[in-house]
Amino acid sequence: MTPDELQEVDVYQWGDCAVDFVGADLLTGNGFSLRLSPNFSYKSLFTEFLKQCNSTESSQFQAFDTTNFEEIQYKLLSTKNVNSIYDIECPQIPPAVSKLRDGLIATIQANHPSASETNDSAITALSQSLDTFSNIYTLNYDLYMYRIIMASLDRHKVNPSIRPYQDYFWDKWGSKYMAHQDYQSYDKYKHVYYVHGALFLFPAHVVGHKADVKVRRSVNTELIDIIGQQIKDGILPLFVSEGDSAKKHSTINRSPYLNFAYSQLKKCCNRLVIYGTSLDPQFDQHIIDALSREKRNIAVSIYVGSKTLVQIKAETHTIKARLSNHEVVVFDSSGLF
Repeated sequence: MTPDELQEVDVYQWGDCAVDFVGADLLTGNGFSLRLSPNFSYKSLFTEFLKQCNSTESSQFQAFDTTNFEEIQYKLLSTKNVNSIYDIECPQIPPAVSKLRDGLIATIQANHPSASETNDSAITALSQSLDTFSNIYTLNYDLYMYRIIMASLDRHKVNPSIRPYQDYFWDKWGSKYMAHQDYQSYDKYKHVYYVHGALFLFPAHVVGHKADVKVRRSVNTELIDIIGQQIKDGILPLFVSEGDSAKKHSTINRSPYLNFAYSQLKKCCNRLVIYGTSLDPQFDQHIIDALSREKRNIAVSIYVGSKTLVQIKAETHTIKARLSNHEVVVFDSSGLF
């Protein structure tokens, strides 16, 4: 598909749009991670987890009517505690809890590349690409954004003119965690908001702190292995794994940090570049609603691949209809990142 053919259906090259979006905020979806690894083409960790279960286990976990691992664990452990009070035997619960934890670890390790499997130059290149943007709102819960902003910070230490990213997890708590604070007064930082949480974030109530926390990186241990050990200890990550938008929004409302990140997205009025997500209302209506609070100029990426011009034209029309409150330009995703 040539650039001229794409322009006929109102899809532009990023180079034609970039000058108008220098300093814009960035919203990333799953397509951002797919640029680094095809492993993230799976629908959800919960879907992958169910593949490790036998038919009985799969039916039982699906009967909870949620794909939120932490919520299922909470219900299982609450039931176990209530049964203990009333001296009710329920031997199925401990194996179910173990299956949930072990299955989540195995699913993450099977689908998420380790740091040693990640191209450091690609991470650095992405960090450099982010220099032209302001704040980042990410819907992804993988580890790539963690590594990218750490690369940005490392580059800042060598060249102070580079503005690094801060994610509001800056309060050191013990040797393993950085705790969330809802303020940041250093002008040198741009900010990252994990709107749907992340595998490296953990809820306050399971770590015994007043705030949600982020695990600290280690020079001796893979981040993915640190997360695995947390899960083995019964501390499940803070991330939104539900399928539909209403359930995602419900999980966000229950979490102090997620609610904070979502509120920042709602307050945002800067120009915005959306990359790697189609914002399907079934899954992300809450994101569309948050963006609709402030009219702005928005550039939205579209994956061309092997699509026909008819398909691309229809997709472009759908994107603009979903963001009808804004001035929207659509661009070919292959030109950015």
